[in-house]
Amino acid sequence: MRLDIFFSGPIRRQTSDSVDCPIAFGYKASSRVGKTVIRTLRKALPILAGIALLATYLVAGSGCNKIKETFGGRTIEDPEEDTPEWIVQQVLRAAAIDDQEDSWNEYRVFLHSKEQTSQGLKDWQRMRFPALRRKYECFLEEEGSFTYTIKRTDTVSEDEMHIYVKCKTTEMPTPCKLQRDPRDDDEWRIRWNCLN
Repeated sequence: MRLDIFFSGPIRRQTSDSVDCPIAFGYKASSRVGKTVIRTLRKALPILAGIALLATYLVAGSGCNKIKETFGGRTIEDPEEDTPEWIVQQVLRAAAIDDQEDSWNEYRVFLHSKEQTSQGLKDWQRMRFPALRRKYECFLEEEGSFTYTIKRTDTVSEDEMHIYVKCKTTEMPTPCKLQRDPRDDDEWRIRWNCLN
């Protein structure tokens, strides 16, 4: 890393003969204060560069949630109703209902209208939903609570979002793909797959 851009001249070792010492922010490099300034700059520049990079990431990304997801995940406890995070939590609640039929009836409300064809519903009821019921507990942070952790969120478009939820039994987070449903007041609904 070149530090001479901060100084009025090249950095040279101070000897008793040398006269041309660089000036760093008004201090001669040969002085005790000048040497301290140079040492501090050498230590601070990487930190300042990191802060600038983080600030850029905050402005370019979606902010605090993106940072939380990057560093361990974003814990969801009590999400705002009708948000994608709330839908995922309702899916987990439905999967936890003991009675299979009641569980399915609670779950299917959150399916996108394009998934609710006769063949689509059979596919969900026979394969995808039972897979979720077998493993829903791996997504829960605590037993008896429907708190879960989002590891990543991909916003595909204004109307489509993929939420990747942490599962305790695997390294890879499991996706829940959601899309706004124009036939259901433009609410977020499950499309393609969700935690199965």
